[in-house]
Amino acid sequence: MRRNLYVLVLACALVTAPGAVFAETPPRTPATPAIPASPPRMIDPSTVPAPSVLAALRFVTLASYPILETGLKLTDEQKPRGRDLLEKAEARFKTLIQAQRNAGRAFVEALVSKTDEARMISLAQATTKADADLIVEKVKTLNALRALLTDEQKSALNLMLERTTMMWKAVPASAPAPPPPPAGAK
Repeated sequence: MRRNLYVLVLACALVTAPGAVFAETPPRTPATPAIPASPPRMIDPSTVPAPSVLAALRFVTLASYPILETGLKLTDEQKPRGRDLLEKAEARFKTLIQAQRNAGRAFVEALVSKTDEARMISLAQATTKADADLIVEKVKTLNALRALLTDEQKSALNLMLERTTMMWKAVPASAPAPPPPPAGAK
């Protein structure tokens, strides 16, 4: 038995050794030239658009209901009412999301084509209205959900909202102007 094991190990070594010895190494690629470091830039936060507030309401969907159910510790009486509320809202959300996508797609297509300014402005306003319509519907649904909750559950919901709104609190509304460039810098 031992002899068979030694023969097997020896056979494996003899088969793999030539491959390891004669294996080709991949050709070396020339090193890429180093890119000179640019001086750090200060970005003025007032020039960066705020993210959409729609992200703060991302958990107001039927797909997120299990998270709401456990996070808010809904009672057996509240669970079907909350699910029913979100199921009814989901149909409205789908219609509004489709309208939002269509408006955004039309705007982007016009943006890359040779569209006149009046048409671009009209499409931009339609995109903004579609966003606002979806936000309003989600806020209405959120407030209907709040009406089902106890005070303790409302506090837990507020904590969830605190977490989803952190991106708006992270950047100050206005920042001091960046320092002037050093003398002689171009």
